[in-house]
Amino acid sequence: MSNCTPPIGLLDAENDIVGPGALSAFFATAAITYFTVIYAYVSNALDEDLLNPFDDRIVGTTGRFLAWPGSKDQILRQDTNGINVGNGNQHSGQKARKDAIANFLVGLSDQQLVTGLAILVAAVSGQQSLSGYDFSVALGLGWFSCTTHLATIDVLCLRFKRHGIIRDARVAGLVCLIGLLSYAFIRTTSITDLTIPVDCPDNEPWVAYTDIISLLPVWIDYFSAVRTLYFGPEIGLWDIVGGVWLKLRGRELPTVGQLTDHKTEKQSENIEDLVEKSEEHARMRLGLFFYDGSFLATFPDMTYSFCFGIAQIVALRWQNAPELSEESTEMGFGQITTLLLLILPFLAIGEAYTSYRVSRRSSAASDALSIARVSAEENHELAASPHHITRPETAGITDPSDSSGHQAVGQSSQGAAGLSQDAACSENQVSLERNRSRISDMLQARDHEFIPTDSPVEHIEFFQKIKDLGQYFPLEMKALPPLNQEPESRRARISLLRRYLLVKKAEESLGRKTPVAFFALHLCIGILAAIFLNSSNGLLGLIGALLSLLSVVLGNLKTVRRLIRFVEKRSRRNKR
Repeated sequence: MSNCTPPIGLLDAENDIVGPGALSAFFATAAITYFTVIYAYVSNALDEDLLNPFDDRIVGTTGRFLAWPGSKDQILRQDTNGINVGNGNQHSGQKARKDAIANFLVGLSDQQLVTGLAILVAAVSGQQSLSGYDFSVALGLGWFSCTTHLATIDVLCLRFKRHGIIRDARVAGLVCLIGLLSYAFIRTTSITDLTIPVDCPDNEPWVAYTDIISLLPVWIDYFSAVRTLYFGPEIGLWDIVGGVWLKLRGRELPTVGQLTDHKTEKQSENIEDLVEKSEEHARMRLGLFFYDGSFLATFPDMTYSFCFGIAQIVALRWQNAPELSEESTEMGFGQITTLLLLILPFLAIGEAYTSYRVSRRSSAASDALSIARVSAEENHELAASPHHITRPETAGITDPSDSSGHQAVGQSSQGAAGLSQDAACSENQVSLERNRSRISDMLQARDHEFIPTDSPVEHIEFFQKIKDLGQYFPLEMKALPPLNQEPESRRARISLLRRYLLVKKAEESLGRKTPVAFFALHLCIGILAAIFLNSSNGLLGLIGALLSLLSVVLGNLKTVRRLIRFVEKRSRRNKR
């Protein structure tokens, strides 16, 4: 039975909830997760399917400015325009670094999920003994863990999607988390006395419409996370709604692959429409178009959640807190254990970095062996050539018993190993310049018959060298007539190549200043909204609510445009 009598004097709060050790642990893990996602983005450690051309430009520029280890590989990727170049061992080292960071993020993501579940289960099950103040702080910590965990879903969605059973377990955890979070939030808003247990009659729960409005963004984020885990980032809410509408009308549901191909084809057509319109502000329109679907566009919402979690805990723990006893802030066993558990992420960082270094060393050794093998073959061919000019005999005579020859060979091998990365980059740069020049000529000649008219074989070989046509026009690629059907096959391929080059030119000419300014505006609005919403000042709270609504609109421009078009169509039909 709960003791519903308010305490006389200071409140003895649970130090494992409101103590400095527990709060520091939550803040530290959330900050590590947030900044790791940022580092993974700017260092080109994200899955390539999560990035678009605007991300490539931003990551390439940031990498050159900060000299991140992945910047060279990113620049090669963004400039080759679909023609594969580069050294395989360099890409294997890049993949090892991406896997190391991804494994580290998986550990942090699971830690946030488990921590959020643990704190909410403990709070909900302890309502008879926990005061309203303890329960409110526990809700803030659980909310903070939940929103931080959601930030990792956007990064790891493709990785989770490939492991069905583990994905289902995570989704089950997400469902339990959102259920506990919703109940705890409604229970907290009905607390009238922070000094008595939550289960007392004076704190009887009741649901207000403001609770539903406050929880709606979180429910939308969780629905979006589950959608991303099962369908991937390409399939949006409107695609699922359209599929349900087709099912209700008795039509066959499209597969995820068909939906993805249709969206990809539609995006390429939209880019063509933007290019063919008036050239005034064309770079700005293209930049905003690509920004709207970029990974960078997710950072304002992620930053809002991070700042809101910090501001909420600060408001609950310090601004609106009753006077606490000294025992409430003492470091107990639970807090010390929580702080010691912070070592685990850093051990994971060390393990990930060690595996990355080992992979780089093995790649360097493989490059050195390849260079030495090529050099030996060239020397052998040179020696076997009839035009080979021999050196003076005195310059090539060595004593077989002299160990300096073996020492020179060893130094040569070490030098080859030391210069392997530079040689690989030099080889990549030569190939890159060649392909860049070729693509530039193709883009300049896109309005002319740049493909030979008298050589079908040559035009087919050229068509096959473009590696990413299917990434822009998957439906067109599947609908191409067979090669033995001339001239239909030739005309279709020439038309597709011209459209492909048009889209590529649009990607190269997109503007960055306006989208970056829009990103900065959205970011600042989200930070201010997170701070003002947790202010005790009524006017600042109202401003924070308006800024939060504006932030939601800025983060969902495509949805807003679709809603406007839908309303316009409905109004036109009603007028008729």
